[in-house]
Amino acid sequence: MLGSSVSRGYGLGWTFGLSDFDLTSLCLGSGEQYAIDQDASTFAVDTPLIFIDQKLKTLRVTPQANGDYRVDKQSGDCEILR
Repeated sequence: MLGSSVSRGYGLGWTFGLSDFDLTSLCLGSGEQYAIDQDASTFAVDTPLIFIDQKLKTLRVTPQANGDYRVDKQSGDCEILR
C-alpha cells in the first residue's frame, strides 16, 4: 500500500522529502503539512497566507513579486519555493 496516491513526477507515492507548495496546501520537508485557507488568503505580494490548521505560528508564507513563495520559519530558516 502506498503512503500517498499523489505523483510528484517521480512515480506514484514517491517524493524526495523536499518542501512542496501548491495553491491548496504546503508540505514541508520535515513532514509538516498545512492546508491554505482559500477564502482568507489574498495571495497578494508580501501578504502572509492564512492556514486552516496552523495552531502555532511557527512559520510564515508570503507570495513574492516574481511568483515565488517565501517560507520563513520560527527557527530562522528561510526557503524559497518556485
